[in-house]
Amino acid sequence: MNHLYNSTDGATKFIEDITNGRMTISKGTLVLWAKEISEKLTPEINHIENKLLDSYYINHNESQIKMDSERYNLLCACNKTHKRLWTHKHKSKEALKEIGFLPNFHDVIVKDGIELYNDFGLYLSHTYITPSYYEIA
Repeated sequence: MNHLYNSTDGATKFIEDITNGRMTISKGTLVLWAKEISEKLTPEINHIENKLLDSYYINHNESQIKMDSERYNLLCACNKTHKRLWTHKHKSKEALKEIGFLPNFHDVIVKDGIELYNDFGLYLSHTYITPSYYEIA
């Protein structure tokens, strides 16, 4: 069912569906709302990024998503209290540098065995972490 709502068309359909057809919005309105929300949330997003940059460790992961029928990579940096997501068309060191977060992080990055993160922070594969590490972190 979620595949029905993975685009601006899908989002407008979702709003119509959950209101039983009592509310319809145009794609233009949805795009305008997204722009306004983005502007209002920018200070909070900056706060989250700063909290992550100040932490001793982050878990960084990526997975693929589809937006408007195109594949993107969803990149996630998180610690015990904060989470930040980015999207990028590519899964590469260049993409991570372009996003700009990881080049500024200099502590422990907990990640699976992928070599994508070797140039950033202190890379630690969670394959080798004991459960006590998570209790400490």
